[in-house]
Amino acid sequence: MNKRGLEMGFAWLFAIIVGAVILFLAVYGTTQFIDTSRDVSDSQIGAELQVLLEPLALGLEDGKMARLEMPLRTRIFTTCNEIGTFGQQLVAVATQSGVGTQWQKPGVASPSYHQYFFHEVPAEGKEFVVLSKGFDLGFKIADVMTIWPAEEKYCWVNPPSDLEAELEALNPGNIDTVVSTEACAVGSTSVCFTSSDCDVDVSVVSQSVTKDGETVFYDKGLVWAAIFSDADLYECQVRRLGRRGAELALLHVAKSELQSSRGCSTNLEGSLGVLADSARSLSGSEGLAGLRVQADDLERRNDLLGCGLF
Repeated sequence: MNKRGLEMGFAWLFAIIVGAVILFLAVYGTTQFIDTSRDVSDSQIGAELQVLLEPLALGLEDGKMARLEMPLRTRIFTTCNEIGTFGQQLVAVATQSGVGTQWQKPGVASPSYHQYFFHEVPAEGKEFVVLSKGFDLGFKIADVMTIWPAEEKYCWVNPPSDLEAELEALNPGNIDTVVSTEACAVGSTSVCFTSSDCDVDVSVVSQSVTKDGETVFYDKGLVWAAIFSDADLYECQVRRLGRRGAELALLHVAKSELQSSRGCSTNLEGSLGVLADSARSLSGSEGLAGLRVQADDLERRNDLLGCGLF
């Protein structure tokens, strides 16, 4: 090979290497920019998600269902803490992308002090079913929102008649009711109500839900949340509901004292105070049954009054 030919060969090789490096840097830079943009976008979606679902908690109708369609396949992460008077939930999302990292870490979490989301962590899908139901202790405490992926199929085996009627009325579209596990579609998540050989076992007698080896307890308005929620998230949100209930009970104490000063005594201040103490000290869902006994007695006595508090 002559010298000129050798120089031309090295020149072409150098040009190819430099071009490859430039292309790599361009792709890497674009990918990093896209990943950063996704992080910002995911943070915005997390903040908007709670605002978007707020209307479901408004109005007097109990048991409202909606479908939430996301622009991309999304993972919803909700965490919970008990900081402050009411505690807070923190919602963050991560979206799937065909460019760069398929799944990034979730964006910046958005806090809420008055909302209560219940779902698996993470809940993943392009479309989600959202059910809003009220939770009360004689008086309304809050609306709880249960979220699950619309694409996942569920099979409820022998649900009680009231729950089956509610399911038929809501018609979420991805929950079948059957009389035996053998009738469940392949790939569906089975939920048993009269036996214990399903993915999720519900005991109507003890008002408990067991899945993945963990058991939580439910009360009126919380059975859907108990079935579809991560156990740790469920327990934390239940404690938050207790804290909110305690503060509202104390507000009703003040209201009762005001009514008494105007000549309409309720004699409920003591019971409301006891309920407030019990709700504030609620350590987990196993305490819901005892709290319900107090709440039902309070509601019964309130209904007999000519100037009821709630």
